[in-house]
Amino acid sequence: MGALFLKFLFILLAALVVIFVSTKLGDFQRGRAIERLFQGRERKTKAAFYQAYYADTGISEDTVIRVLSDLEFNMLCDLSRVLPSDNFLGNLRFFMEEDEFLGETITKSLEDAFSIEISDDDARNTHTVDDLIQLVWTKLQAA
Repeated sequence: MGALFLKFLFILLAALVVIFVSTKLGDFQRGRAIERLFQGRERKTKAAFYQAYYADTGISEDTVIRVLSDLEFNMLCDLSRVLPSDNFLGNLRFFMEEDEFLGETITKSLEDAFSIEISDDDARNTHTVDDLIQLVWTKLQAA
């Protein structure tokens, strides 16, 4: 009985080591992919992002900051180097491929955060970070 228990413990420990190593490797590879994606870009605070791209648009700073914060939370990534032109079907596709439900998660999260409704058509026609910010702002203005 003791030898069987030790064998079981060894197998369990080996499995945990494999899981730990594969998780760390996945995190490392994800980090490298994100670094390549944003390589050479200047980091901006959310307020600086607003000032650089939206201050003259009429869109509120609060809306831009909350959309960016929501994206960061759901994408599990620092987006301080994101641009309005970054495309969920283009250079940001990595995140969508990593989590096949990310689009739905972001949509639901924004609906809850802003008390708005985003139709399936609206979601399908939202390709860039700018599209998303514009969509949320438009929905807020219509409410």
